[in-house]
Amino acid sequence: MRLLRTAVCLWTIASLAACGKNSQSQENAAPVSAQFLELADVTPTAVLPVDKDDMLSSLSDVSDLYDNEPDDDAAGTDDSQDSQKCFQDIYDASKVKAAGDTIEMAIVGDFTACLADAMKAPTADSSPSALSLQLSKASFRIGATMRCEGADLSTYNGKSFSDLAKDAGALDTLCGPAAKSYSRVNSQSEMAGSLTFLGINAQFDTITSSLEAQADGSPCEATKQADGSLLLTDGCTNQELTKHVLDTNNGTATEKQGKEDYTKIVWQGRQSAGDNAAVWYTAGTAAVTINDWQGSVTYAAAATAPTYSMHKGSDAATGTLSPPASTLVGTIQKIAWHLSAHYMARRIR
Repeated sequence: MRLLRTAVCLWTIASLAACGKNSQSQENAAPVSAQFLELADVTPTAVLPVDKDDMLSSLSDVSDLYDNEPDDDAAGTDDSQDSQKCFQDIYDASKVKAAGDTIEMAIVGDFTACLADAMKAPTADSSPSALSLQLSKASFRIGATMRCEGADLSTYNGKSFSDLAKDAGALDTLCGPAAKSYSRVNSQSEMAGSLTFLGINAQFDTITSSLEAQADGSPCEATKQADGSLLLTDGCTNQELTKHVLDTNNGTATEKQGKEDYTKIVWQGRQSAGDNAAVWYTAGTAAVTINDWQGSVTYAAAATAPTYSMHKGSDAATGTLSPPASTLVGTIQKIAWHLSAHYMARRIR
């Protein structure tokens, strides 16, 4: 199964890169509420047990554990830029709502046709020659509500997502150095299809839901400090639940079918550096759950990698967190992060 999962990632990356050159406008996409997920939507009921290696791999890939993710461009490939254009076109066509001190953004997208076109002519250096992937569905919806106490944000009404991100500096000025901000961010995506690789035919259908909010579902609160850093109120929680609705090999269900991958992060004392170049948070502790593992990640400085301590029963793992290597798999993870409303929300708050 590990080989098949890697093959899916490799193919999807190549497809998304081509998709960037052939994306479709989403201006006529059906409207979606900015807030569509509740706590029940990210509450696990059938978590998939994972071993230590899989847990550590998942831990390093959790985007919320980074203040700013490292740039993969140093790997010498422009796949990331080409692929992100596929999503950027949708950001350009999607408008935000703003009134008083509140901004709302909501978007739905369907990349099924875009990805299908891209996969018709895979290149020899971008996908395994023995791999065939057919997608029946590749869709997402994202939404965020953000409030900056005492500010007048109404001038942003009708602007695109892209305009909002580019104007992040002006938004910071409007909020002021000591203003409080509030945010609630949710997203959901589904990918379904079939994969044939080395004589194995795999059918899959996964639904991933994520929510950033307080433990009771209310918005998270953050306060701008005099030095420009951002202090997050204790208890803000990131949750992501991936349901493997269908997962078969040659018609036989795998151990993943009907199970869920689950990540939960509960923050205490998290402080951002206020610097877009800082990889790590300057301070704070994250109580972390990765499927059936629990533990914590502790931050000391923006330039110092945090330490982690995870355990499952008598099994334990400790060490220093490090970003995943600049690989094609890492690229698709970065693309997914830029797609998410979490990324947009953090750009403008």
